[in-house]
Amino acid sequence: MKKILSILIFTLSLFFVLTISPFSPKTLKIDKNEEMSKAENQTKTTRNLVVKGKSCKEDNSQQLECTYQVGKDLNVVITGIGQPDTAITYMKSDFEGDFYATYDVMHGCIIVKRGPKGINRDQLCGPGSSFDYAFISPKNGKVYTNWKDCQSAY
Repeated sequence: MKKILSILIFTLSLFFVLTISPFSPKTLKIDKNEEMSKAENQTKTTRNLVVKGKSCKEDNSQQLECTYQVGKDLNVVITGIGQPDTAITYMKSDFEGDFYATYDVMHGCIIVKRGPKGINRDQLCGPGSSFDYAFISPKNGKVYTNWKDCQSAY
């Protein structure tokens, strides 16, 4: 029984890796039947889009302020990055749009998520999927791919 269970788990794992995982050798289909390789698709990760839409400036009192503009529907501003009185302002965050953001008290990071208009329905996981998150640290303003790295940021 254990041997059969082990074979079944191995087979399912192999199926996942070869068909629907981000490590799958197949290419991704996008709008208008265009094909995009995985290497090109990596630039479309939520983390990379957040980094691309990030702009920072320092005010007269040397406090750092960063704005994160992602897609059409997300605009978040962090003022006083790294300070005890850091402020997070959601200028625009539309749950029904392409991107939106939430804040998690446990790890202290802003989570950028894809809304319905930003999800690639053909992508079950990895870049473009509904599980493609980015995490922004109010401690240093950097963008991470997972909450553990974001939580331990300094």
